[in-house]
Amino acid sequence: MWLGLLGLVLCGFMYARKWKGAIIISVLFCSIVSWIKSDDSKVEYWSRGGDYDYFKKVVEARGAPSVAGKLSFNDMGSVGTALFMFLFVDFMDTSGTLYAMASYANLLDAKGNFEGQYIAFLVDGLATTIGAVCGTSPVTTYIESAPGILEGGRTGLTAVVVSICFLFSLFFAPILASIPPWCTAAIANPTPFCFYDLPRPLLYLWAHRLFQTDPESLTRLCP
Repeated sequence: MWLGLLGLVLCGFMYARKWKGAIIISVLFCSIVSWIKSDDSKVEYWSRGGDYDYFKKVVEARGAPSVAGKLSFNDMGSVGTALFMFLFVDFMDTSGTLYAMASYANLLDAKGNFEGQYIAFLVDGLATTIGAVCGTSPVTTYIESAPGILEGGRTGLTAVVVSICFLFSLFFAPILASIPPWCTAAIANPTPFCFYDLPRPLLYLWAHRLFQTDPESLTRLCP
């Protein structure tokens, strides 16, 4: 827990100084400290659920035969209800995220629209559908885009670079899966505070997310 709080303080300090890479540096610092094997360490990850043998593989490529393409429409009533609920939740979440991020990046015009918004919704819908067929969690827009904008990302090149990083991450699952949850909590906590200078309607929209996110993040701080 204390290491996660230290990461949060470190991240906040670098944000206040407007240093680049605050989140990445905080996560790497906390992860490396947690990966150091020691019999008397209170933050060592391997005695708290980590798999050191898997971590030592470093590189691994695997398929998803147990989840990819596993679709069933036997109970159409339940499936239809689930599809409607996920459509509603994903649409509202995507809409709030896109417009909040566009506002934060100063990309909204006088009518409250931003360039390429139709394509953004179209790509999000296609990605969510393809991700579901592949058996992954929703491939959709996330509020975690705020730190990327805070770092200076404004164009599609930012998304391309991020997608390339995700592609490489497929082969380094042993390392990425071994990042302790109390290290990534340093990201989830500061993210909602990026919205404090948004217009009031958007601030109200994301205030609910703030009170949802913080207890969850504080819980993940505990080993």
